[in-house]
Amino acid sequence: NLHNDRLLLWEVEFILTHIAPCTEVLNKIDLNLLPETLQLSDLERITEPPPPCFSLDLDGVNEYIQAPINSAFDLDKDNAMSLECWVKFDTFNTFNQFFTKYVGSRGILFMVTGNEIRFDLQSTGGLNAIIVQTTGAVMTTGVWYHLAVTYDGSENASGVKIYKNGLLIPSTLIQNNISATIVTTANVQIGRVGSFYVNGLFNQVRWWNTELNQTEITYQYNNRTETPAQAANLILNTDIQNSTWNGIEFDIPDLTGITAGYATVNAEEEDKVEDCPS
Repeated sequence: NLHNDRLLLWEVEFILTHIAPCTEVLNKIDLNLLPETLQLSDLERITEPPPPCFSLDLDGVNEYIQAPINSAFDLDKDNAMSLECWVKFDTFNTFNQFFTKYVGSRGILFMVTGNEIRFDLQSTGGLNAIIVQTTGAVMTTGVWYHLAVTYDGSENASGVKIYKNGLLIPSTLIQNNISATIVTTANVQIGRVGSFYVNGLFNQVRWWNTELNQTEITYQYNNRTETPAQAANLILNTDIQNSTWNGIEFDIPDLTGITAGYATVNAEEEDKVEDCPS
């Protein structure tokens, strides 16, 4: 019926027995979703499927993500900061360093060790550092986690808060004695420090040069890849979802615009997988 735009002409290899309205979004119906006997109510329940979502699967052997050197990353012990990461561990190693800017016993470390979440600001090693670790975080493999840490720039371990899935987790102070700079020329690395690598999936990693509050951390957990809180203070924002294979490595867009983007190291094309936090 060409005079009624609410009717659909189906050109198929069976006898048409039902006339049904088109979907409003795409004006098409996936026949695979319909039962053999079609009812109008079946069509009314059809919704557009969500777009695919991708993460990067690092093998725990030698694969990681690296950001270029940039002065925006030179935050010191008296600078506030916040970090977040969506990660799913395939296995646990002794140290699972999912965010680092660290070399020569100096820098920033955010990791899981002993099934607990740990955050380090180190100036000349573990004795001149702020080190805070959760108690009872209960980390397991095969589960997506939103892990976040905030620091108020007070040069005191009491200024560190660690969150799992939007909730503040009780923590203990392992070290609270920092007196020298933590700034280093090391690259920001995701999934690696030294000879330690993470075996797991990464979906989103962000770094702010400000302290997020509890409400903002909860917002980050609930909204995942939507518009982030305190967007003007983001200094690292990985668009892993839209990473592209260049024939050698993955190019990962930098949504802050501060750098030209990030890159994988030692990755393989099949490391981009359709698996994301739900």
